[in-house]
Amino acid sequence: MLKDSLKRGDDHRSNLLAMKKAFLGGMLRDILADHARSLAEFPPRQSGGTLTPNWTNPD
Repeated sequence: MLKDSLKRGDDHRSNLLAMKKAFLGGMLRDILADHARSLAEFPPRQSGGTLTPNWTNPD
């Protein structure tokens, strides 16, 4: 993760924040990869619904 070169502050504190964010990103990547693998192994039985609702205009 790159730091903003124009922002000045405590380097140690900035590095700690960058490491915490990188750790969370890695965890999320692993969770999403596991989910994608499970979907490939066990595909859904039903097809998904549409993302556009079929609303009628009350006017």
